Parts: sequence; C-alpha cells; structure tokens
Amino acid sequence: MMKNGKNKEKSSKRRIFSVAKIVIAILALIVFITDIVMSANHEAAERIIINGVYNIYYSVASTVSSIFPFSVAEIFLILILPVGIVAWIIWRTHQARKAKGEKLRLLKTAAIILTDIAALGLLVYVGFVGTWTMNSYRPPMTELIGLEIKEAPTAKELAETASILIDMVNEDIKQIEFDENGFSVNPMSFKETAKEIGDCYDLAKRDYPCFSIAFGGKTLKPIICSKPYTYTFIMGIYTSVTGEGNINVNFPDFCIPHTMAHELSHGRRFIREDEANFIGFLVCMYSDEPYVRYSAANTALKFLNSDLHKADKELYNEVFSKLDRRVYGEWSAESAFLADYKTKVQQVSSQVNDAYLKAQGQDGTISYSYMVKWLCAYYAE
Repeated sequence: MMKNGKNKEKSSKRRIFSVAKIVIAILALIVFITDIVMSANHEAAERIIINGVYNIYYSVASTVSSIFPFSVAEIFLILILPVGIVAWIIWRTHQARKAKGEKLRLLKTAAIILTDIAALGLLVYVGFVGTWTMNSYRPPMTELIGLEIKEAPTAKELAETASILIDMVNEDIKQIEFDENGFSVNPMSFKETAKEIGDCYDLAKRDYPCFSIAFGGKTLKPIICSKPYTYTFIMGIYTSVTGEGNINVNFPDFCIPHTMAHELSHGRRFIREDEANFIGFLVCMYSDEPYVRYSAANTALKFLNSDLHKADKELYNEVFSKLDRRVYGEWSAESAFLADYKTKVQQVSSQVNDAYLKAQGQDGTISYSYMVKWLCAYYAE
C-alpha cells in the first residue's frame, strides 16, 4: 500500500512537469507566431503589442516589483537561479544513479534531461521575445516625437549644441559641490533621485505622450552587487520581465540620474540605445534639481566632446575652452576610477553587449554615442 502511494506520488509529479513543459512549448509557439506576424505589420505591433500588451505588462510588472526594496531580477540571477540549477543537477543525477544498469531507464532519464533543457531555453525565449524584442517594430522615434535628425551633424552644428550645453552646465555647476577626489556630489539619496526622475517623466509625457505608461513605470533599484558588476563597465540594465531599472550605484554620482532616466525609457518601450540616451537627457531637462540637469548635460557633453574633436579641432578648442574646469576634473577622476576596473571581464562584457545590440538591429555599443544626432536636431529647432 505504501509502495503504491509512492508510485502514485511520483507519477503525479511527472505529470505536473510534463504539463508544464507542454504549456511552455505552447507559449513559445504563440510568441514565435506573434513575432513573425508583427514583424510584417509594424502598425499592428504598435497598437496591439507595444501600446497594448507590453504597456499593461510593464506597468503590472513594475508595480509588483516595486513592492520589494531589492532588485527582484538580481536576486533571481544571483540566488534563485543558481540554487535552482544545482538542485536540478542533484535531482537528475540521483535519478540517473537509480537507473544505473538499466539501459531503457537511462535513455528515458537522458530524454527527460534534454526536454528539461529545451523547456528552459523556450522559457528564456518567451521571457525575452515575449516581453522585449517586439519593441523594435514600433515606428521610428522621429515620428513619435516629431524630430528630424541628420545622419552626420556638421562641426558647426556640434559646436552650437555643445555651446548651449556648456552654458547650461556652467550655470548649474554653481549650485553643485565637489569632493576632494574631483567628483561632484549628488545632494539627493538614491530614493529621492529615483522619485525625481519618475516625476520628470510625468512632466515630459505632457509634451511627449509616447513617454507615458499605463501605471507604475517608475521602478528603479540599486544593484546590490554594484562593485563587482562595475567590472562590466555597465551603469544600468532594464529587465523587462520584472519591469525594473537596475542601477549600478558604484559609479560616480554624476552618472546616476541620467542612467536612471535612460533605463526608464526602456520601460516605455524604447529599445534603441541612442534613443534611450536622448530620452534620458530630455527627461532630465524637466527637473528643477540642478544636479539632475547637470548629470544629463555632463553625459551629453562627453559625447559631443569626442565628436567635435574629431570633426574640427580648432572649433573644439574654441568651444570647450569655455567649459568649467571642474567638469574636466570630474572626467579625469572618472577615467582613474574606471582604470581600476579595466580587466578582461570588461572586454568580454563589451563584446557580448556589442553582439547583443547588433542582434537587435543596432550598430553595437557605438549606438550610445548616436545621441549627439538627436541633441543637434533638438537644439536646431
């Protein structure tokens, strides 16, 4: 009687796992077909998926994850997933040992393991494609915000844009304090800064309705393992499954506000990094806090600095000679800070990120610098 009870329990567990795998396979098929259909009809993708399914999903996911003070995505990756994998290996190894000497049972165990791995792969596919990649089918941001951009701004346009931002930075920096290492100091806490960025989005969406989201959409979390994560040189990452913008708080203060705004733009279904960088800048300009504006303008000037120097060194010297020297000091301090984290991990991370962005149809990590095109177009109006 006891043996029959155990057999029934095992049989019941096997049925549950089998049903789960079938459900995952069906979901993957639905996502696959939906992706193919939407890739051929961008108007339907914008209406049904991006402003429909994704809008609701991101809002709900963001609202639910905001209940927790930590990053749900990070806890899953550093704790739940590794523990789950180890438990799975132990469990399947135990089953294989019990089947030793029985060829049929060994083959059956191998088949189950392969279907387990396939199911996990399909689940990752559902999570990634089902909540993220179809964002690439939305209309170009030029249409959504009514801004025409040039592929290659002239040196004059770069200089004019840089001059505007330099004047802005030179004014805001009067209200900003610097530490003994040359870094500016954010007077707000992480929580206060996150709230300010969320409020900025509320203001910006009045002028740009495409920045709106059904509800939620303000969830920003500090990465617990920020220091080791700095070896990747990544300042933030948006996890669409949990609706969280995860921020590397080990980076200098001036990087944080703009990074927050950048990551939340992904939660508003803008997938391209140049667009996210520009949206982050634009949203920060709605802030009454000098440090938030300074963070965005500082980031923009770093890109403009590089592009104008390549385009016209003489004009570059004329324009950037007017920038407050403390900004140069902060850039030097940042370079020294990053030098301590420059290892093969950073190289591999950069290559992976580059390949990931190219797989999405972007130009790789260089895409981040394309925000200068948006800046020049914005200030030319």
